[in-house]
Amino acid sequence: MDIPVELQAFVLTKLDGASLARAKRVCSLWKEAVSKLEVYGNIWMGCCLKEMAPEILCQLSGIHDLWEVTKVLDQRLSEMARTLPWTFWRDLYAKFYRTTYIKSCCSWQFKPLVLAPPNNQVATCLKLWGNMLLLGYKNGYVSVCEDVEKAVPEFSPLHHHGRQVTGLALVTASHKDGGPVLVSVSGGHDIQVTGLDRDTQCQLNYHSKAVYCASSWKDSFVTGAGDSILHGQPVWRIEAPMSVQRHIVVHEHLSERPPVQPMWANQVASGDDKGNVLLWNLHYPDEPTHLGCFNSKIRWIELRGKLLLWLTASGILYISTNCKSYRKLDVFGSIHRKPETMALRGPVFAVGTIAGFVHLYHVSSLRDWEELELGQADSVIKFDAEHVNALDHRGE
Repeated sequence: MDIPVELQAFVLTKLDGASLARAKRVCSLWKEAVSKLEVYGNIWMGCCLKEMAPEILCQLSGIHDLWEVTKVLDQRLSEMARTLPWTFWRDLYAKFYRTTYIKSCCSWQFKPLVLAPPNNQVATCLKLWGNMLLLGYKNGYVSVCEDVEKAVPEFSPLHHHGRQVTGLALVTASHKDGGPVLVSVSGGHDIQVTGLDRDTQCQLNYHSKAVYCASSWKDSFVTGAGDSILHGQPVWRIEAPMSVQRHIVVHEHLSERPPVQPMWANQVASGDDKGNVLLWNLHYPDEPTHLGCFNSKIRWIELRGKLLLWLTASGILYISTNCKSYRKLDVFGSIHRKPETMALRGPVFAVGTIAGFVHLYHVSSLRDWEELELGQADSVIKFDAEHVNALDHRGE
Protein backbone atom coordinates (compact mmCIF):
# COMPACT_ATOMS: atom_id res chain seq x y z
CA MET A 1 0.00 0.00 0.00
CA ASP A 2 1.16 3.54 -0.80
CA ILE A 3 -0.31 5.01 2.39
CA PRO A 4 2.39 5.62 5.03
CA VAL A 5 2.41 3.10 7.86
CA GLU A 6 2.00 5.87 10.42
CA LEU A 7 -1.17 7.11 8.72
CA GLN A 8 -2.55 3.58 8.52
CA ALA A 9 -1.93 3.19 12.25
CA PHE A 10 -3.74 6.46 12.89
CA VAL A 11 -6.77 5.25 10.92
CA LEU A 12 -6.77 2.00 12.90
CA THR A 13 -7.06 3.97 16.16
CA LYS A 14 -10.45 5.27 14.96
CA LEU A 15 -11.99 1.79 14.69
CA ASP A 16 -14.34 0.27 17.22
CA GLY A 17 -13.07 -2.78 19.11
CA ALA A 18 -14.77 -5.42 16.96
CA SER A 19 -13.47 -3.84 13.74
CA LEU A 20 -10.00 -3.53 15.27
CA ALA A 21 -9.92 -7.25 16.05
CA ARG A 22 -10.93 -8.06 12.47
CA ALA A 23 -8.39 -5.62 11.03
CA LYS A 24 -5.62 -7.42 12.88
CA ARG A 25 -6.35 -10.50 10.77
CA VAL A 26 -6.30 -8.72 7.39
CA CYS A 27 -2.56 -8.72 6.73
CA SER A 28 0.82 -8.91 8.49
CA LEU A 29 1.29 -5.13 8.21
CA TRP A 30 -1.94 -4.36 10.06
CA LYS A 31 -1.31 -7.17 12.52
CA GLU A 32 1.99 -5.55 13.47
CA ALA A 33 0.41 -2.08 13.61
CA VAL A 34 -2.42 -3.22 15.87
CA SER A 35 0.00 -5.16 18.09
CA LYS A 36 2.02 -2.00 18.66
CA LEU A 37 -1.13 -0.01 19.42
CA GLU A 38 -2.11 -2.68 21.94
CA VAL A 39 1.20 -2.69 23.78
CA TYR A 40 2.25 0.95 23.54
CA GLY A 41 -0.98 2.83 22.82
CA ASN A 42 -3.36 1.04 25.24
CA ILE A 43 -5.89 1.03 22.44
CA TRP A 44 -8.15 -1.53 24.12
CA MET A 45 -8.61 0.77 27.10
CA GLY A 46 -9.78 3.42 24.65
CA CYS A 47 -12.26 1.00 23.09
CA CYS A 48 -13.64 0.08 26.50
CA LEU A 49 -14.08 3.70 27.54
CA LYS A 50 -15.69 4.69 24.24
CA GLU A 51 -18.10 1.78 23.85
CA MET A 52 -19.05 0.82 27.39
CA ALA A 53 -21.13 2.87 29.77
CA PRO A 54 -19.27 3.46 33.08
CA GLU A 55 -21.69 1.26 35.04
CA ILE A 56 -21.23 -1.64 32.59
CA LEU A 57 -17.46 -1.17 32.65
CA CYS A 58 -17.57 -1.31 36.43
CA GLN A 59 -19.72 -4.44 36.61
CA LEU A 60 -17.92 -6.49 33.98
CA SER A 61 -14.45 -5.64 35.32
CA GLY A 62 -15.36 -6.07 38.98
CA ILE A 63 -13.36 -2.90 39.75
CA HIS A 64 -15.63 -0.45 41.56
CA ASP A 65 -13.17 2.44 41.23
CA LEU A 66 -13.78 2.49 37.47
CA TRP A 67 -17.24 3.92 38.15
CA GLU A 68 -15.91 7.16 39.62
CA VAL A 69 -12.76 7.34 37.51
CA THR A 70 -14.41 6.99 34.10
CA LYS A 71 -17.07 9.58 34.90
CA VAL A 72 -14.55 12.37 35.28
CA LEU A 73 -11.59 10.97 33.29
CA ASP A 74 -9.20 12.40 35.86
CA GLN A 75 -5.57 11.68 36.65
CA ARG A 76 -6.50 8.46 38.43
CA LEU A 77 -7.45 6.92 35.08
CA SER A 78 -3.91 7.45 33.80
CA GLU A 79 -2.56 5.87 36.96
CA MET A 80 -4.92 2.92 36.56
CA ALA A 81 -3.88 2.53 32.92
CA ARG A 82 -0.27 2.15 34.02
CA THR A 83 -1.23 -0.35 36.74
CA LEU A 84 -3.45 -2.64 34.67
CA PRO A 85 -1.87 -4.55 31.74
CA TRP A 86 -3.16 -3.95 28.24
CA THR A 87 -4.38 -7.55 28.15
CA PHE A 88 -6.82 -6.71 30.96
CA TRP A 89 -8.58 -4.19 28.72
CA ARG A 90 -8.50 -6.53 25.71
CA ASP A 91 -10.09 -9.34 27.71
CA LEU A 92 -12.63 -6.95 29.20
CA TYR A 93 -13.67 -5.81 25.73
CA ALA A 94 -13.93 -9.44 24.60
CA LYS A 95 -16.23 -10.15 27.56
CA PHE A 96 -18.40 -7.19 26.57
CA TYR A 97 -18.50 -8.24 22.91
CA ARG A 98 -19.55 -11.81 23.80
CA THR A 99 -22.75 -10.43 25.31
CA THR A 100 -23.89 -9.54 21.78
CA TYR A 101 -24.10 -13.26 20.96
CA ILE A 102 -27.58 -13.37 22.48
CA LYS A 103 -28.76 -11.22 19.55
CA SER A 104 -28.10 -14.03 17.09
CA CYS A 105 -29.80 -17.39 17.54
CA CYS A 106 -27.24 -19.05 15.28
CA SER A 107 -24.34 -17.71 17.36
CA TRP A 108 -25.95 -18.11 20.77
CA GLN A 109 -25.38 -21.56 22.19
CA PHE A 110 -26.83 -22.47 25.54
CA LYS A 111 -25.45 -25.50 27.28
CA PRO A 112 -27.50 -26.50 30.33
CA LEU A 113 -25.48 -27.43 33.38
CA VAL A 114 -27.47 -29.45 35.88
CA LEU A 115 -26.17 -29.12 39.42
CA ALA A 116 -27.36 -31.28 42.27
CA PRO A 117 -27.47 -29.21 45.49
CA PRO A 118 -26.77 -31.06 48.75
CA ASN A 119 -29.66 -33.34 49.76
CA ASN A 120 -31.74 -31.94 46.89
CA GLN A 121 -32.58 -28.82 48.86
CA VAL A 122 -34.62 -26.01 47.32
CA ALA A 123 -32.43 -23.01 46.45
CA THR A 124 -33.98 -19.65 47.36
CA CYS A 125 -31.19 -17.31 46.24
CA LEU A 126 -27.88 -17.51 44.41
CA LYS A 127 -24.79 -15.50 43.55
CA LEU A 128 -22.44 -16.23 40.66
CA TRP A 129 -18.88 -14.90 40.75
CA GLY A 130 -16.66 -16.09 37.93
CA ASN A 131 -16.95 -19.87 37.95
CA MET A 132 -17.94 -19.89 41.62
CA LEU A 133 -21.60 -20.44 42.51
CA LEU A 134 -22.99 -19.59 45.95
CA LEU A 135 -26.41 -20.89 46.94
CA GLY A 136 -28.78 -20.19 49.84
CA TYR A 137 -31.45 -22.76 50.68
CA LYS A 138 -34.89 -22.98 52.18
CA ASN A 139 -33.52 -24.98 55.14
CA GLY A 140 -31.06 -22.20 56.05
CA TYR A 141 -27.84 -23.66 54.64
CA VAL A 142 -25.41 -21.74 52.47
CA SER A 143 -23.07 -23.70 50.22
CA VAL A 144 -20.46 -23.00 47.56
CA CYS A 145 -19.45 -24.72 44.33
CA GLU A 146 -15.87 -23.65 43.57
CA ASP A 147 -16.08 -24.36 39.82
CA VAL A 148 -19.39 -24.95 38.06
CA GLU A 149 -17.59 -25.97 34.86
CA LYS A 150 -15.93 -29.01 36.38
CA ALA A 151 -16.96 -32.38 35.00
CA VAL A 152 -18.57 -33.17 38.36
CA PRO A 153 -19.27 -29.92 40.26
CA GLU A 154 -19.19 -30.32 44.03
CA PHE A 155 -20.85 -28.26 46.74
CA SER A 156 -19.45 -27.71 50.19
CA PRO A 157 -21.20 -25.97 53.12
CA LEU A 158 -20.17 -22.50 54.28
CA HIS A 159 -22.51 -21.94 57.21
CA HIS A 160 -26.06 -22.42 58.44
CA HIS A 161 -28.88 -20.04 59.34
CA GLY A 162 -31.76 -21.07 61.55
CA ARG A 163 -34.30 -20.21 58.84
CA GLN A 164 -34.64 -19.81 55.06
CA VAL A 165 -31.84 -17.86 53.38
CA THR A 166 -33.40 -14.72 51.88
CA GLY A 167 -30.42 -12.88 50.38
CA LEU A 168 -26.76 -13.11 49.38
CA ALA A 169 -24.30 -10.29 48.70
CA LEU A 170 -20.65 -10.58 47.72
CA VAL A 171 -18.21 -7.97 48.99
CA THR A 172 -15.29 -8.21 46.56
CA ALA A 173 -13.34 -5.13 47.68
CA SER A 174 -12.95 -5.92 51.36
CA HIS A 175 -9.88 -5.52 53.56
CA LYS A 176 -6.58 -5.45 51.69
CA ASP A 177 -5.16 -8.78 52.76
CA GLY A 178 -8.36 -10.79 52.41
CA GLY A 179 -10.36 -12.19 49.52
CA PRO A 180 -14.07 -11.86 48.71
CA VAL A 181 -16.51 -11.93 51.61
CA LEU A 182 -20.02 -13.40 51.46
CA VAL A 183 -22.87 -11.73 53.33
CA SER A 184 -25.97 -13.89 53.84
CA VAL A 185 -29.25 -13.05 55.56
CA SER A 186 -32.25 -15.14 56.51
CA GLY A 187 -35.80 -15.27 57.81
CA GLY A 188 -34.22 -15.18 61.23
CA HIS A 189 -32.66 -11.93 62.40
CA ASP A 190 -29.00 -12.83 61.96
CA ILE A 191 -26.46 -11.67 59.37
CA GLN A 192 -23.58 -14.04 58.55
CA VAL A 193 -20.35 -12.61 57.14
CA THR A 194 -17.98 -15.30 55.85
CA GLY A 195 -14.67 -15.08 54.02
CA LEU A 196 -14.59 -17.38 51.01
CA ASP A 197 -11.17 -18.53 52.17
CA ARG A 198 -13.11 -20.21 55.06
CA ASP A 199 -10.70 -18.71 57.61
CA THR A 200 -12.84 -15.80 58.77
CA GLN A 201 -16.45 -15.58 59.87
CA CYS A 202 -18.62 -13.42 62.10
CA GLN A 203 -22.29 -13.02 62.95
CA LEU A 204 -24.16 -9.74 63.36
CA ASN A 205 -27.31 -9.48 65.48
CA TYR A 206 -28.49 -5.94 64.82
CA HIS A 207 -32.03 -6.66 63.61
CA SER A 208 -34.90 -7.83 65.83
CA LYS A 209 -37.00 -9.24 62.97
CA ALA A 210 -36.49 -11.24 59.78
CA VAL A 211 -33.86 -9.88 57.38
CA TYR A 212 -35.09 -9.82 53.78
CA CYS A 213 -32.27 -8.48 51.66
CA ALA A 214 -28.58 -7.61 51.37
CA SER A 215 -26.65 -5.66 48.74
CA SER A 216 -23.01 -4.56 48.50
CA TRP A 217 -20.68 -1.95 47.02
CA LYS A 218 -16.88 -2.08 47.41
CA ASP A 219 -16.18 -2.72 51.11
CA SER A 220 -19.73 -1.92 52.28
CA PHE A 221 -23.09 -3.66 52.34
CA VAL A 222 -26.64 -2.78 53.35
CA THR A 223 -29.33 -4.96 54.92
CA GLY A 224 -33.09 -4.53 55.17
CA ALA A 225 -35.38 -6.19 57.72
CA GLY A 226 -38.87 -6.12 59.18
CA ASP A 227 -37.82 -3.57 61.79
CA SER A 228 -36.80 -0.87 59.30
CA ILE A 229 -39.22 1.78 60.54
CA LEU A 230 -37.91 1.42 64.08
CA HIS A 231 -34.19 0.80 63.49
CA GLY A 232 -33.63 1.96 59.90
CA GLN A 233 -31.51 0.05 57.42
CA PRO A 234 -27.84 -0.14 58.38
CA VAL A 235 -24.94 0.24 55.97
CA TRP A 236 -22.00 -1.85 57.17
CA ARG A 237 -18.32 -1.55 56.31
CA ILE A 238 -15.88 -4.46 56.38
CA GLU A 239 -12.44 -3.60 57.73
CA ALA A 240 -9.35 -5.69 58.43
CA PRO A 241 -9.16 -8.21 59.92
CA MET A 242 -12.82 -9.20 59.31
CA SER A 243 -14.03 -6.34 61.46
CA VAL A 244 -17.56 -5.28 60.49
CA GLN A 245 -18.62 -1.81 61.59
CA ARG A 246 -22.00 -0.11 61.25
CA HIS A 247 -21.22 2.90 59.06
CA ILE A 248 -24.53 4.68 58.36
CA VAL A 249 -28.21 4.03 59.09
CA VAL A 250 -30.81 5.25 56.59
CA HIS A 251 -34.21 6.25 58.00
CA GLU A 252 -37.66 7.51 56.99
CA HIS A 253 -39.06 4.22 55.68
CA LEU A 254 -42.77 3.96 54.90
CA SER A 255 -43.16 0.27 55.69
CA GLU A 256 -41.67 -2.21 58.13
CA ARG A 257 -40.87 -4.64 55.36
CA PRO A 258 -38.58 -3.56 52.51
CA PRO A 259 -38.18 -6.88 50.65
CA VAL A 260 -35.59 -5.60 48.19
CA GLN A 261 -32.83 -3.02 48.46
CA PRO A 262 -29.94 -2.47 46.02
CA MET A 263 -26.82 -0.37 46.63
CA TRP A 264 -24.69 1.51 44.10
CA ALA A 265 -21.83 3.86 45.04
CA ASN A 266 -23.25 6.34 47.58
CA GLN A 267 -26.89 5.53 46.84
CA VAL A 268 -29.35 3.00 48.25
CA ALA A 269 -32.78 2.25 46.80
CA SER A 270 -35.62 0.45 48.53
CA GLY A 271 -38.92 -1.11 47.51
CA ASP A 272 -41.39 -2.29 50.13
CA ASP A 273 -44.47 -4.48 50.48
CA LYS A 274 -46.81 -1.49 50.12
CA GLY A 275 -45.36 -0.45 46.77
CA ASN A 276 -43.21 2.48 47.91
CA VAL A 277 -39.93 3.13 46.09
CA LEU A 278 -37.37 5.35 47.83
CA LEU A 279 -33.84 6.46 46.98
CA TRP A 280 -31.23 7.63 49.49
CA ASN A 281 -28.02 9.54 48.98
CA LEU A 282 -25.85 8.26 51.83
CA HIS A 283 -24.55 11.76 52.47
CA TYR A 284 -28.12 12.58 53.60
CA PRO A 285 -29.37 9.32 55.17
CA ASP A 286 -32.50 10.92 56.67
CA GLU A 287 -33.72 12.60 53.46
CA PRO A 288 -34.84 9.96 50.92
CA THR A 289 -36.43 10.77 47.58
CA HIS A 290 -39.87 9.16 47.33
CA LEU A 291 -40.38 8.11 43.71
CA GLY A 292 -43.97 7.09 44.38
CA CYS A 293 -46.31 4.42 45.70
CA PHE A 294 -47.23 1.85 43.06
CA ASN A 295 -50.00 0.06 45.01
CA SER A 296 -48.42 -3.36 44.68
CA LYS A 297 -45.58 -5.10 46.48
CA ILE A 298 -42.14 -4.43 44.96
CA ARG A 299 -40.79 -7.87 44.06
CA TRP A 300 -37.47 -6.83 42.53
CA ILE A 301 -35.48 -3.63 42.27
CA GLU A 302 -32.12 -2.77 40.71
CA LEU A 303 -30.00 0.38 40.94
CA ARG A 304 -27.11 0.98 38.56
CA GLY A 305 -25.78 4.50 38.13
CA LYS A 306 -28.62 6.65 36.79
CA LEU A 307 -30.70 3.56 35.99
CA LEU A 308 -33.36 2.38 38.43
CA LEU A 309 -35.63 -0.58 37.65
CA TRP A 310 -38.37 -2.10 39.77
CA LEU A 311 -40.93 -4.87 39.26
CA THR A 312 -44.25 -4.97 41.09
CA ALA A 313 -46.20 -8.06 42.12
CA SER A 314 -48.83 -7.06 39.57
CA GLY A 315 -46.28 -7.66 36.78
CA ILE A 316 -45.42 -4.07 35.86
CA LEU A 317 -41.78 -3.16 35.20
CA TYR A 318 -40.85 0.48 35.81
CA ILE A 319 -37.76 1.97 34.16
CA SER A 320 -36.18 5.26 35.24
CA THR A 321 -33.05 6.56 33.51
CA ASN A 322 -32.73 9.63 35.72
CA CYS A 323 -34.06 8.38 39.10
CA LYS A 324 -36.93 10.89 38.73
CA SER A 325 -39.36 10.17 35.90
CA TYR A 326 -40.13 6.64 34.68
CA ARG A 327 -41.87 4.58 32.02
CA LYS A 328 -43.80 1.41 32.72
CA LEU A 329 -44.02 -1.85 30.80
CA ASP A 330 -46.61 -4.57 31.26
CA VAL A 331 -44.45 -7.69 31.45
CA PHE A 332 -47.32 -10.20 31.23
CA GLY A 333 -48.94 -8.29 28.41
CA SER A 334 -45.65 -8.26 26.50
CA ILE A 335 -44.38 -11.82 26.92
CA HIS A 336 -47.64 -13.55 28.02
CA ARG A 337 -46.03 -15.13 31.05
CA LYS A 338 -46.02 -14.10 34.69
CA PRO A 339 -42.62 -12.68 35.72
CA GLU A 340 -41.04 -14.20 38.84
CA THR A 341 -37.58 -12.67 39.05
CA MET A 342 -35.09 -10.58 37.09
CA ALA A 343 -31.34 -10.02 36.87
CA LEU A 344 -29.11 -7.36 35.34
CA ARG A 345 -25.38 -7.55 34.81
CA GLY A 346 -23.38 -5.69 32.22
CA PRO A 347 -25.57 -5.13 29.16
CA VAL A 348 -27.57 -8.35 29.67
CA PHE A 349 -31.04 -8.09 31.25
CA ALA A 350 -32.77 -11.37 32.13
CA VAL A 351 -36.44 -11.93 32.99
CA GLY A 352 -37.40 -15.25 34.60
CA THR A 353 -41.04 -16.30 34.29
CA ILE A 354 -43.37 -19.05 35.35
CA ALA A 355 -43.02 -22.34 33.39
CA GLY A 356 -39.21 -22.02 33.44
CA PHE A 357 -38.65 -19.43 30.73
CA VAL A 358 -35.84 -16.84 30.80
CA HIS A 359 -36.02 -13.93 28.35
CA LEU A 360 -32.71 -12.19 27.55
CA TYR A 361 -32.26 -8.61 26.33
CA HIS A 362 -29.12 -6.74 25.28
CA VAL A 363 -29.33 -3.17 26.64
CA SER A 364 -26.00 -1.35 26.55
CA SER A 365 -27.07 2.29 27.05
CA LEU A 366 -29.70 4.44 28.73
CA ARG A 367 -31.20 5.06 25.31
CA ASP A 368 -31.63 1.30 24.86
CA TRP A 369 -33.58 1.23 28.12
CA GLU A 370 -35.81 4.06 26.94
CA GLU A 371 -36.60 2.08 23.78
CA LEU A 372 -36.79 -1.43 25.34
CA GLU A 373 -39.67 -3.60 24.12
CA LEU A 374 -40.14 -6.70 26.27
CA GLY A 375 -42.02 -8.48 23.50
CA GLN A 376 -38.85 -8.45 21.38
CA ALA A 377 -36.40 -10.55 23.40
CA ASP A 378 -32.98 -11.16 21.88
CA SER A 379 -33.08 -14.75 23.10
CA VAL A 380 -35.40 -17.03 25.09
CA ILE A 381 -34.25 -20.03 27.11
CA LYS A 382 -36.59 -22.78 28.33
CA PHE A 383 -35.71 -24.76 31.45
CA ASP A 384 -37.35 -27.98 32.55
CA ALA A 385 -38.87 -26.36 35.64
CA GLU A 386 -42.13 -24.79 36.75
CA HIS A 387 -40.55 -21.76 38.43
CA VAL A 388 -37.46 -19.56 38.23
CA ASN A 389 -36.72 -18.85 41.90
CA ALA A 390 -33.54 -16.80 41.39
CA LEU A 391 -31.36 -15.46 38.58
CA ASP A 392 -27.78 -14.30 38.31
CA HIS A 393 -25.21 -14.33 35.51
CA ARG A 394 -21.64 -13.29 34.80
CA GLY A 395 -22.57 -10.75 32.18
CA GLU A 396 -20.91 -12.67 29.36
